Amino acid sequence: MKPKSNWKVILIVIEDLTSHAAAQVRTPSLDILIEAGSSTLEADPAATRPGANPLVGILTSTESLKNGIHPNEAAALSDVRYNIVNLASLYGRSTAGYYSISRLGDLFRSGSFDQFYCPTHECIKGDPHNIVVTAASDIVACRPDFCFIYFSSFEHVGCRPELMSPKNLKHIEKSDRGLELLLNAMSLFGLFGDYHILLTGDLSGLGTAPDGNGNQERRIPWLAFGPRIRRGYSIRGEISVLDTTPTVARLMNLPRLPSWEGNPVDEIIRDVEEEQARKSMHETTPKNDRRELMNSLS
Repeated sequence: MKPKSNWKVILIVIEDLTSHAAAQVRTPSLDILIEAGSSTLEADPAATRPGANPLVGILTSTESLKNGIHPNEAAALSDVRYNIVNLASLYGRSTAGYYSISRLGDLFRSGSFDQFYCPTHECIKGDPHNIVVTAASDIVACRPDFCFIYFSSFEHVGCRPELMSPKNLKHIEKSDRGLELLLNAMSLFGLFGDYHILLTGDLSGLGTAPDGNGNQERRIPWLAFGPRIRRGYSIRGEISVLDTTPTVARLMNLPRLPSWEGNPVDEIIRDVEEEQARKSMHETTPKNDRRELMNSLS
């Protein structure tokens, strides 16, 4: 078994987040992480065929249709045993998960999460605030090694807003406010020196848009921030959501699985000498002012 890494990771996935949508609304928290970390707005959502489940690709680094997995086939999801959550748990890392769609629980082995929260009340399922309040509280109190947070765009069961629709844009804004709450909590309790944050969108690549371009390919943000991540860096290489899990594994010193199709994004990771030189990070008490939060990330 590989030795444990001291580095912790928070993986945040925002359903139906596209770079185009993020550019149309105010996303100050996303902007902060982009400025303070490494990012691209041209990531490939990978699962570009109808019926594919892109979240499976993010968590397993394999295109979901190759495993016979479709969005509404919850039973098939149980066959995905070695996603990044299960792998982290297998190697003795503490884990936590926060999501509002109950069928996502079939993605994970029983007991993979040491802490998890999935609200059952329909009126709060689509509200990222309720998810992130619990997540932030547990991260501060329990300091899990790996934390998965999923911001769903479902306003109620069976309702998924069209891409670039007012409901979709509102969801992006609400998710950004949830992200702000998490960053404030982490800053207040001095956690930026321990955690890496990886954030991307959950998108099938072929989507329905109000402009009628139902088959128009979408590009999504993919960004990373943390003590081992280069600052203010624009990723030069091509990035796919399939690269997310291998990058998490690299940061946490977990083994690469043969089934993974993606690769770690090595260009964003500092070398050992630079990492050691900047290991001590300056923390400040967060305030509502954007400049104060930005200072806490530098």
